[in-house]
Amino acid sequence: MNTPLIIIIYNRYEFTLKLIDSIKRVKPKYIYVIADGPQIDNSHDRLKCERTRSIIETIKWTNNITKIYSEINLGLEKRIVTGLNLVFSKVDKAIILEDDCIPKKTFFKYCDELLNKYENNLTISHIGGSRFIDNDESNDSYYFSKYSIEWGWATWRNRWRRYDSGMIDWPSVRESEIFIDFFNNKRTMKYWKWIFDNCYNGNINSWAYKWKYKNISQKTLSVIPKKNLIQNIGIGINSTNTKLKNKYFMQKASDIKLPLMHPNNIQINHINDRKQEFILYHKSVLWLELITKRLKPLLNKFKL
Repeated sequence: MNTPLIIIIYNRYEFTLKLIDSIKRVKPKYIYVIADGPQIDNSHDRLKCERTRSIIETIKWTNNITKIYSEINLGLEKRIVTGLNLVFSKVDKAIILEDDCIPKKTFFKYCDELLNKYENNLTISHIGGSRFIDNDESNDSYYFSKYSIEWGWATWRNRWRRYDSGMIDWPSVRESEIFIDFFNNKRTMKYWKWIFDNCYNGNINSWAYKWKYKNISQKTLSVIPKKNLIQNIGIGINSTNTKLKNKYFMQKASDIKLPLMHPNNIQINHINDRKQEFILYHKSVLWLELITKRLKPLLNKFKL
């Protein structure tokens, strides 16, 4: 596979080992490894980081490995964003996998084909490999959504360059009719307004939410596959933002049928988006406050 592959790792040896085992089947020629550094004055974390990085040395099928390693702990968003910025200063497009996102073999062919097909269509910003709601009867291999899913994905340099860590335009966008009208119901709109408010204020450390915000606010489209192609093995206490297990987030992964069947029209599938909103984003602000400010801090105390 000639499309560059970006791997994002930290200190989870077992997850990284499974990820490397999964990509052996396609033997990507160009690999970029983004790794955060250990927490300060934490010798145990340093050993875990070193052991995890040692797995990269076992890759034998290519010599084109670029290691973007930090010697200090930058944190989730800063490490991923600075790493992606560096990679996309060198390449035009890439496939991205975090250490807990284990892909099926056809995920790579799926991404590769769609990166080429939609390279010049700037209305499409994100190719996702995950699918949360698996009940689509369409014969198409994928659909278009307003919601990007960042568990195994791909994009292009000119789309990633729009990423804005500071969410500078959020104060004006949050009250605009364009933002309010973009959602199918007020409860979903309030859900995302709360999420984006807390990202903007620094209460939520998530590059993925900020990437989702940019795509939603600019009304670009994300691709969602017919079959879930990614198994996320990191959900639970040791996760940064996905501590609570949810059966929709834990869909089994399966290969997608090739050759791909492309939709006739490039437009949002509102039926599928409404299903996803009702199941996952139809939560009250009170529920969000309880989970984020009460339950997550408690679970952090038990983090290994």
